Amino acid sequence: MTLFTRDLGLLHCIAKGSRKLKSRTCSLLEPYYKNHFVLYRSPNRELYTITQVTARNPFNRVREDLGKYSFACAVTEILVNYLEPESRDVALFDLIEHTVTR
Repeated sequence: MTLFTRDLGLLHCIAKGSRKLKSRTCSLLEPYYKNHFVLYRSPNRELYTITQVTARNPFNRVREDLGKYSFACAVTEILVNYLEPESRDVALFDLIEHTVTR
């Protein structure tokens, strides 16, 4: 999965065990949630491992409004395709967060 974070930028991660039915993190890994993640990165790997997730703010307006959802999907595609991994951009993060929460 791909995360866009305020502090580290665009990150590629794995969440071990998240597909299991009894997984606590499965529901928190839905798109368009602002969560707190605890990540681990082994020195010899490119991917981060998600070790813990805490829900902060589900962007309910995005999931309830088709126009906002379409906008969020378009922004996501742009981020994933054009940002370099681990390129920090606080202003871009704040702009997207402000736009999505309106």
